[in-house]
Amino acid sequence: MVESGRPPKVVRLLYYLGFLLLFSSLGTVGSAVFLAHRATAWTPAVAHVQDCSLEEYGPQGGERSALGCGITYRLGGQPYSTSFLTRFTSSPRERTAIIDWISHSRSGVTLNLRVNPSYPSQIIVQSPLPVGQGDDPRDFVHAAGVLGVCSLVFLVSARAIMRRRES
Repeated sequence: MVESGRPPKVVRLLYYLGFLLLFSSLGTVGSAVFLAHRATAWTPAVAHVQDCSLEEYGPQGGERSALGCGITYRLGGQPYSTSFLTRFTSSPRERTAIIDWISHSRSGVTLNLRVNPSYPSQIIVQSPLPVGQGDDPRDFVHAAGVLGVCSLVFLVSARAIMRRRES
């Protein structure tokens, strides 16, 4: 039995969501490319850790933890001093890793950075840290993959419903 006319609402909704997620995944890949390019375009520098601490946030303090460090570095012969904060985490394992990192990374430890030459206080720490810092292009690629798979499921489902409806 072949029905003519507009597709059912469910099919239209599946197509809409499928294409929305498809375009969102493409935008997410674009963001990953931009972040990766930015990290390579900025000037490399070596920073010296001045002090680090366990930053805690939450109603009772300690529900979410992050690593905060003050650093100094030179760029173009000029000395700069700034600080950075990693992402907050609620994982007890990552909190322990932060505490261990602080105890092993006394003042004077060096970190590899990328520095924005236009705004030298903007940095990307490239040395390994116990918790991620800022936007990581790999996170964006993983998110794009999830969005892409969901998009594919919606579009294939809509197409399958339409084929069944036409037969």
